[in-house]
Amino acid sequence: MPLVGAAILWLLVSNRFALVETRPSDVLILIVVALGASALWTLRGVGRGPVRGHPAGSFLWTAALLSLLFASVVPTLNAVLDQRAPRQFATIVNGKNCYRGSCTWELRGVVGLPVDAPTMTLAAWETLDADPGDSLVLGIKPGLFGRAWIASLDVHHVQRSRLACARFAGPAASGDTVQIGDLLAEGLSIESEEAGLNCEAPLIVAARAGQVDAVGFLLRRGADPNHSMPDSETALMHAVRARSLATVRVLIAHHADPQAIARPGGLMTSVMGLALEGGDTAIIGVVGRAIPRQTSVRAQQPPGQFEVRRDSVEWSDSVTTRATIWTPVGLQGDLPTLIFSPGFGQAPAQYTSLLAQWARHGYLVIGIAHPPFRDPDAVELYDAAQVIAHHLVRSVDHILLERQHGRAPFTQVDRRRLGLVGHSVGGAAAAQACAWDPRPRAGMDLDGTLFGPVLHTGMRQPFFLLRQDFELSERDRPRFLEHNDQANLHEDSVFAHTSTMYWLTVVGLNHLAFTDLALTPTAAERAQVAAGLRLSADRTQQMTTQYVLDFFGVYLSGAPRPASLDRSPFPKTTLRHQP
Repeated sequence: MPLVGAAILWLLVSNRFALVETRPSDVLILIVVALGASALWTLRGVGRGPVRGHPAGSFLWTAALLSLLFASVVPTLNAVLDQRAPRQFATIVNGKNCYRGSCTWELRGVVGLPVDAPTMTLAAWETLDADPGDSLVLGIKPGLFGRAWIASLDVHHVQRSRLACARFAGPAASGDTVQIGDLLAEGLSIESEEAGLNCEAPLIVAARAGQVDAVGFLLRRGADPNHSMPDSETALMHAVRARSLATVRVLIAHHADPQAIARPGGLMTSVMGLALEGGDTAIIGVVGRAIPRQTSVRAQQPPGQFEVRRDSVEWSDSVTTRATIWTPVGLQGDLPTLIFSPGFGQAPAQYTSLLAQWARHGYLVIGIAHPPFRDPDAVELYDAAQVIAHHLVRSVDHILLERQHGRAPFTQVDRRRLGLVGHSVGGAAAAQACAWDPRPRAGMDLDGTLFGPVLHTGMRQPFFLLRQDFELSERDRPRFLEHNDQANLHEDSVFAHTSTMYWLTVVGLNHLAFTDLALTPTAAERAQVAAGLRLSADRTQQMTTQYVLDFFGVYLSGAPRPASLDRSPFPKTTLRHQP
C-alpha cells in the first residue's frame, strides 16, 4: 500500500494535462470501479484468516487509495498511450477568471475538436498571459472516455487582442487609476465592451471588484453610471452584490439609477431586490433613500363607476407567482395602481367583491398570491410576513418591468401612483414592503398585526391601518414581544416611527369581513349583527372602499383632503392620525 500511495503522489504532481470536457458519469465509473476493487481486496484479506483491525477500516482505506489512483492515472494514460503530436486548433478567449493567483480561461469551441463543446475551460499550471479577445493555438490530444486533453505547455499566442475593454480589465479590477488614466490618454473608449467575448466596460469591472477609487475616477472621467450591456446588470447592481457600501454611495452620488431593472440569464433583478437579498441594512438604507419620492400627480377621480375586466397571469422568477388583475374598462392612459396581498391561506380571487369595487372607481388592482410555503401549518406569522414582503418587492420589480416593455395586462400601471394594500398577514407584509421599498407611495393594512423591522423603523410613505378594537382589562399588563403582539404594542411602535399615519379602530370588526365568503353569513353571525355585536361584511367593505378612495386619492392622485381623514364619519370607529 505505501508503494500505491507513492505512485499516486507522483502521478498527481507530474500531471500537466487539463480536461476540456468531463461528465459526472466518468467520475461515477471510476468510483464504482474503486469501490468494487476495494471490496474484493478486503474480502480476500478476510478469507485468508484474521486481519489486523476492523474490515470496514481496511475497506475505506483501500477505497480511498484506489479512487485517487484511478483519478490520477487516467490523464496520464491519455498522454502515454497516444504518442502522436497534439493536433493544433485556433480559438479565442471568451473570459478570464483569476483567484489568488490561479487563473482559468474560458475558450470558444472550434470545429474539428475531438469533443463537441461550445466552450472549453483551460486551467494552466504555468502562467498564461491571455485576456478576452486574444487568439490562441491549442495543442489537444484525444483521450479515454471520448474526452480531449489540453497540454498547457502547447498553448501559445497567435495574436494579442487590441480590444479596449480587455486592456482596461486588469487595471479596473485592481484599482490602478494611473494605468486607467494612461489608457484613456491613448484614446481608448471608456465605455468599451464586447458582449460576445464577455468583455465588460471598466466601470462594471471596477464596481464588481469593489474598487471605489477606480469607480470614482472613471465616473469623474465621464463614465456613464447607468451603462450596461442589454439585459445585463448595471454598475450599481454589481456594487450591491459585492456589498461595497462605499462604491454604492459613490455611484448613487453620480446619479446611478436605484430603480434599474435587468434580466441577466432571463431572471429579473433590481437594485433594491439585490440589496434585500444581501441583507446589508446600510446598503438597503442608502438605496432606499436614493429612490425619489414622487411629487403629487393631480388627476381627477373618474366620475361614476366602470365595468371591470378580470385577468389572471403567472410568471416564474425564483418562484412561480400568480396574479389576478381587475381593470376598469373604458379608461385610457395610466391608472393609479393598487397591489393587494391577501390573508394567509387566501387567494386574491377570494376578495373579488371588495377589489372589484376599487376597480369600478378607476383603480387598476393587482392581487398577488403568496409564494408557496413548504409546510404552511408550521409557519409562524412573523416569518411569513417577511417572506411575503420580500415577494411583494420582487413582484413590483416584475410589474414595472412588464409595464416598461408595454406588455399586457400591465400596460396601464402608473409607477408614479403605486400603492400597496394587504389583509391580515398580507397587510403586515405590505407595511414591511413599504419600509423596504420607497416605490409604493402609500400603503394600507386591513386588520393585520404588524411584525418585523418595520416596528422600529416605521415607513416614509403615508400609511393607513384599519384594525378591530382591542379591549384590555386593567389587570392585564402586556409585554412587547417581537413575535407576538399583545394588545396594540406593535402598532403603537410603528405609529411612533411613521411621520404620516392613520389608524382607524373599528368596534365589532370581523377579521374575515373583507372576503367574499363573509358576504353569506351564518344564522349565528346574522344574529350578532342584529344585536349590534358585530359589523356586517357589507358595511365593512363599504367603509373600507370609502377609505381606500379617500386615502389613496390624496396620496396617489393629489385629490383634495376629505374630512374623513380628520374624523371618521362611521359609527363605533375612532380615527387617530399624524400629523
